[in-house]
Amino acid sequence: MEKVFLGRFGNRCIYNDCGFLVVIEDGEVVERSDYQLEDLGGSHDYYTAKNDDGFGMVKNDGTVLIDFGKYDFFLSIQFDVKFMGCKDIIKVAKNGKMGLVGDNGQELIPPIYDDIRFVASVAMVKVRNGEKVNLIFSDGKSIELWDNYDLIESFDKDLFKVSPPVGNDYCHYFGLINSYGDEVLPCVYTSIEEIECNGEKTGFFLVGNSDLLFGVIDEHGNVIVPERFKHISYWPEGYFRVEYSDNECGIYDVKGNVIVPHFYKFIIKSNHDGLDGFLVETQDDLWGWYDIDGTKRMEPSSHYIYRHLRVFGDCFVTIEKDLCGVKSPDGKQILKNKYLSINPVVYEGKNYVEVETRFHIKKYVDKEGQEYRLPKQTKGD
Repeated sequence: MEKVFLGRFGNRCIYNDCGFLVVIEDGEVVERSDYQLEDLGGSHDYYTAKNDDGFGMVKNDGTVLIDFGKYDFFLSIQFDVKFMGCKDIIKVAKNGKMGLVGDNGQELIPPIYDDIRFVASVAMVKVRNGEKVNLIFSDGKSIELWDNYDLIESFDKDLFKVSPPVGNDYCHYFGLINSYGDEVLPCVYTSIEEIECNGEKTGFFLVGNSDLLFGVIDEHGNVIVPERFKHISYWPEGYFRVEYSDNECGIYDVKGNVIVPHFYKFIIKSNHDGLDGFLVETQDDLWGWYDIDGTKRMEPSSHYIYRHLRVFGDCFVTIEKDLCGVKSPDGKQILKNKYLSINPVVYEGKNYVEVETRFHIKKYVDKEGQEYRLPKQTKGD
């Protein structure tokens, strides 16, 4: 069997020669270990080794990382975890118990636990002794779970998804605890999922119940949207669109306020002439408007709302049978729906709309419905 090259350090070359560490300098063997090597994890950086004192660990430069006989054997190694100041961590065993050692040889967690599992997403380990479970963080802080919970998922370093242990009647239900072990949400939900937007955390969670209905809670456990809806989606502007049924939807804001009641079949977030709000369509195919604070600005009374029209005050361009008109927020008809298009114009400081008739003739109309033929004008807003 040929020697396996492990690395070059200065003018010294390190080889694995049939399980023994060999150091060659200037073509001569200057050192040969009295222990045999075994690659741990296929890394070629760390090797378990054994001599008369027992197992130890050496690095590929020949440095003894963990003294021989200190531990009974080595279970596994995890790379690039950055835990307790170490880049790599090694799971060790002693007298039937488990612990952790860092890549500097320092004992990070003593071998006193029945089980150790690393949670990579937040650089945390879950340790267990009998029914007692602890979470140990990279800064050494530890919280106790005892036998109340099984850790399912870590959302961040301060919030954890948990469930009752297997065998409990509620073991298929989930809740949240914080890094102090305090209950944020009881284990009464069939699902808890973190809500993200464009890859960023929002601080909100989608929760589901046994009736397959969903709601939203924040990271403090406050109910933002009650569990009443078949589907909930997050809008980047800071709103939740909720679906009560296939044709009944509404809008909540991130503070839990109902902005649009959930009995509209279609909702569009819109902005016209600086007016920010929601276009809504009723079951009768009529369109209305809600402001972003939940104020109903226009009662549903048209087959489509095209735009907000500030030149006539607080009015809207509506469409009926493909023809445009103008209505006030209370549904009063300002201009009849008889035009192909309506656009705002300003002339000599006065507000008008430019209309195009069905015969493609352009005219100018004031709020009272009086038609004019005007010279060159300035487009309004």
